[in-house]
Amino acid sequence: MLKKTIIALGILSILKADLPPEEGYHVSLRSTYITNVSDFLEYEILGCVKAMMSKNACYKISDNQNIEKGYKHNELHLVAIKKDILESLGDINATNRKESYSPNELSVKIAQYTIDKHFKDIKTVQYMHMEDKYPISNDKYYYEITDIKDNMITLKLKQRVIIFTDGREDTTIEIEE
Repeated sequence: MLKKTIIALGILSILKADLPPEEGYHVSLRSTYITNVSDFLEYEILGCVKAMMSKNACYKISDNQNIEKGYKHNELHLVAIKKDILESLGDINATNRKESYSPNELSVKIAQYTIDKHFKDIKTVQYMHMEDKYPISNDKYYYEITDIKDNMITLKLKQRVIIFTDGREDTTIEIEE
């Protein structure tokens, strides 16, 4: 009986961990974008997700697309692949995270490659619970690709836009070089 109670409490605490606090909090979204993907015409930029609740898979990223990883404990890795090489291997059809839930074999292999090679996890938090005393509803991060070398992408944060819940004007922070 004690063992069943402990197991039940453990399961309940795991389930409750994803629920928002009851009072004094609101949901704040965080969005991550790359603004200049189209400047690198010979490359396809892929977001490869190491998934905890589904298959590892990749999707194509375009200019100013919100980069998503799905479940909060997933990891997201970025990789650049020359378009002609990707096409010769069979290509990837997914252009967003939802489409990547039914990945083709190539998508799964590329995702596994980024995981095996320990590519850096890109920190994208889709939403978080924030205390009401911080009236932020959305926090947008805009990156630019500065270099691609050996399938590795170098990013630089160029701009951050903060959107508030209290009627205050949006704040744009330009990141100087």
